[in-house]
Amino acid sequence: MGQAGFDYEGPQEMRACIEGALRWVQDPQLGFNLLDAGLVYGVRVTDEVVHVRMALSSPCSAVSDVIVEDVQAEVFDHLQGGREVRVEVVTSPPWSTARMAVVPLRRRAA
Repeated sequence: MGQAGFDYEGPQEMRACIEGALRWVQDPQLGFNLLDAGLVYGVRVTDEVVHVRMALSSPCSAVSDVIVEDVQAEVFDHLQGGREVRVEVVTSPPWSTARMAVVPLRRRAA
């Protein structure tokens, strides 16, 4: 299994809530939530902002804007507002399936 964990900086009592929000957001190409897919690299929480650093499974994905909007909406909603949510999509280090917390089942050819 991969590492799927992410760096977290902020109040520990908020971490579980943020993780819950990120589990609601799916990567449609992988069919997994962002945490199980290992796409979240880090979260930093300040008094005013939740900053999420993440990668995309396919940087040229047509749904990349939708994923970013979903992250912003879910984190904002789970925290019941009060903080701006900023998402930074990074390309380094590059994402790979080794970061996944789940092992996809391989389908056998019939």
